[in-house]
Amino acid sequence: MLGIAAALLLGAAATTWYVVGDADGRDTDASPVAVERPFKPTATAAAGQPVTDGALQYVINSIECGRSTTGDGGPTAEGQFCLVTVEATNVGSEPRTFDASYQWAVDGAGERHPADTTASLYANQNGETFLRDLVPGAEVSGVLVFDVPEGQTIVSVELHESPDSTGAAVAAR
Repeated sequence: MLGIAAALLLGAAATTWYVVGDADGRDTDASPVAVERPFKPTATAAAGQPVTDGALQYVINSIECGRSTTGDGGPTAEGQFCLVTVEATNVGSEPRTFDASYQWAVDGAGERHPADTTASLYANQNGETFLRDLVPGAEVSGVLVFDVPEGQTIVSVELHESPDSTGAAVAAR
């Protein structure tokens, strides 16, 4: 048991050095948290065109920015809400789930913004857009909501089948 504890401690120390040390092993000011990986989509498309990540195929039909709320009792945007109308179709052979929390938008300044899942739920009042199993061939349509700074627009949307999938990019124009 002591050997296992020592191995875990040694592994944690090595991981910490790797994350916060430089090439010579000296400490840096870097945080020991995981670094966000650069987005390298497996596929790209323009709005209105299908794009696939994993077993989910997406089509973005519209993007509307400039809203402060999404519905009665819903949250208020810190900047402005951008509403992205999207269709997701399971083109695979196993059930899949379309989850708003896996989706990102990129604004004109190059900043990534996660979907606001609470605002997205209010924008989809039927409640059947997200977190439901899509059997092969099934399609769901809904609205993803992103809170972006005032004065910015969405230039692309990153669509992901899962939190760790490579993702697909859709250009807003």
